[in-house]
Amino acid sequence: MYDRRFAGSTLNLSLGFLRSLDLKNVSFISYLQRDTELFDMVEVYHENSKIKFHKLNELTSSVSIFKEPELRFATANIAPDYPFTPEISLNSAFQIPKRFDKILLSRKSIGHFKDAPLSLQEVSKLLYSANGIREKIGINIEYENKNIKTELRFRMSPSAGALYPIEIYLISLSVKGLDAGIYYYAVSHHSLRRLHLSKSLRSKLTDIFYIDQQIIHLDHVPLILVLASTFWRTRAKYGLLGYRYSLIEAGHIAQNILLTATALGLASIPVEGYNEDELNRMIGLDGTEESAVYTVFVGKSET
Repeated sequence: MYDRRFAGSTLNLSLGFLRSLDLKNVSFISYLQRDTELFDMVEVYHENSKIKFHKLNELTSSVSIFKEPELRFATANIAPDYPFTPEISLNSAFQIPKRFDKILLSRKSIGHFKDAPLSLQEVSKLLYSANGIREKIGINIEYENKNIKTELRFRMSPSAGALYPIEIYLISLSVKGLDAGIYYYAVSHHSLRRLHLSKSLRSKLTDIFYIDQQIIHLDHVPLILVLASTFWRTRAKYGLLGYRYSLIEAGHIAQNILLTATALGLASIPVEGYNEDELNRMIGLDGTEESAVYTVFVGKSET
């Protein structure tokens, strides 16, 4: 395959070298040698989720509806919350002990964890900086012919339309004050909801995460944060484009977690290699309306 974008460049030389190797089963090589006339689901999705001129009126109409405070409030505040599960309160005190430029320069992916637990205070700071509420603005909405005073809540990470489709679940393996199990971060209360306990979680992780044990010490990781998207929350306003936005938002939140971990002197690493169906099953997500889209491992640094 000749690609004029890379002609005469060192990248074109690199591609030629890669093609000369016996890498028939490598996805990258298969992609380079693909028949562009054949159906490619990724490219079809990418094309259909673009903002296009002939669909602009439809999108504009949908977006304009969401200018109504009632709809913005209702959509952004629909969250699982798991009200009938045990609740663990978290400390809302928040302070970053280092200069921000030093945090940025120090951040790196570290998967070698010390066999030591995290504190509940460290977990609280990670969650609050990831997706906590930073500002509340009072509004009036009309409901059943009544004027109700409520508020719009804005979180730590940017979100398309302030709809906040990302939920955070915790796989707690070694956290002081938390039994091993699955927890849900209830943003509105800055607290945790205990979904279920299990002492055998760690043994199941090797079947879920496809990772190199030399890069990530799975036996020592004390906490895995699972970012799950409730896709409908952004799709209700933006259609197919909303799917893109929810994935972008997961990236925003993950970076907040990574930078906060760095500021706290913790090791962290984002992980995308996992069996999505099995991870959803472990947490209790249906995989359609809500599904895991990203994970971050956090622990004490081995060095």
